[in-house]
Amino acid sequence: MKKALLFISLLAVSALSFAQLNFGIKVGGNYNFDEIRDDPNNISINNAATWSGGGFIRIKIKKISLQGEALYVTRNSELNSFGQNFKTQFGALDVPLLVGYNFLDLKVLKFRANGGVIPSLVLSQSGDLPDDVYNDAFWSWTLGISADIPFILIDLRYQGALGDYASSPAGGNLHNNMLTLSVGWKII
Repeated sequence: MKKALLFISLLAVSALSFAQLNFGIKVGGNYNFDEIRDDPNNISINNAATWSGGGFIRIKIKKISLQGEALYVTRNSELNSFGQNFKTQFGALDVPLLVGYNFLDLKVLKFRANGGVIPSLVLSQSGDLPDDVYNDAFWSWTLGISADIPFILIDLRYQGALGDYASSPAGGNLHNNMLTLSVGWKII
């Protein structure tokens, strides 16, 4: 058992010696595309621009990267049903877990395709919906493209809902899709 642990430790240390580690902070703008699943009343939704901010850490080994983030993300929309408007506003801790592939390396400018999953934990709610219609957590998938310039990271990402964040007061379940453009500063 000790030999197996020693072998795994040596393997991990040798792999990380070829790896490059980055971490930093990032901020971005989001555009929400809220939708209603199982909508019995043909509810219309006005979507909104919001913001996000937090930090990231990335491990790169050759052309492959693993990236984790912790972001505070705001989401807003307005539901229109039977002449009534309901505003949804909430903040969540999103933890994107991404795998990336560096497909173009121009030395100073590098492009990477990313994909992964995002667990989200709802932290705060406001607006017209009662607190008890919000789920505590939900999941999303994401695909995007990143550009790396020395010390700067630019991400364009689409996030699609895998789960619902709330129940609509007029029926159906609300889920959130989002387009995000963010800029990060690589501290290391």
